[in-house]
Amino acid sequence: MTDQRIFITGITSFLLRDLATRLRDRGNTCIGLSRQSISMEGIELIHGDLLQPDTWRDHLATCDMVIHGAAITHSHDENLYEQVNHLATRALVDACDPGQRFVFISSRVAGMHSGAYGVSKFRAEEYIRSHCPDHLILRPSEVFGGGKEEGIESLIRTVLQKRLVVYPGGVGTPLCPIHVKDLVDNMEEIILQESHPDYMMILRGPQCMGFKEIVQT
Repeated sequence: MTDQRIFITGITSFLLRDLATRLRDRGNTCIGLSRQSISMEGIELIHGDLLQPDTWRDHLATCDMVIHGAAITHSHDENLYEQVNHLATRALVDACDPGQRFVFISSRVAGMHSGAYGVSKFRAEEYIRSHCPDHLILRPSEVFGGGKEEGIESLIRTVLQKRLVVYPGGVGTPLCPIHVKDLVDNMEEIILQESHPDYMMILRGPQCMGFKEIVQT
């Protein structure tokens, strides 16, 4: 699928920048929402805030597809997860036309028993499922290779730089790291499929490991 107008949130992240560039190169028009004043060749950028619909609503109305990747991922403020990841997503969904395709970049940890972040993502998914006839929910696992000093990226950097690494014990859920380039490869092909109504997919790396295995590797 090409020649689409695609509205993208979270475009300042390494993941979404790379994805937007690839979609542009395949003949699509990408319109990115950013709170920062940045420039990207061949991509129209809107200076606005997801929490302020008046800054982006008119641009959204001109698009065929939405890729919603903006999110709070690491915060000590649980209310911020709810405001940005859940309620702002609802506002974006409410502003969409029923005919627009809605792609949501969620998380493998989305769920009602996964802490404030996972809960906020799961609630957003539930709202999308009930209000977007043509939607695609992508749940990436732990992403590395984007240069962020948090999450699995921080753990990998610590392992490479230090001889002694402290890691949490008793964590039952394995980690399935995926490199950002591999993730973008998968997302690009899935998103450009002709149709994916009511569809959810987990995108993870080839091997799942516990914290101890990752440190030893």
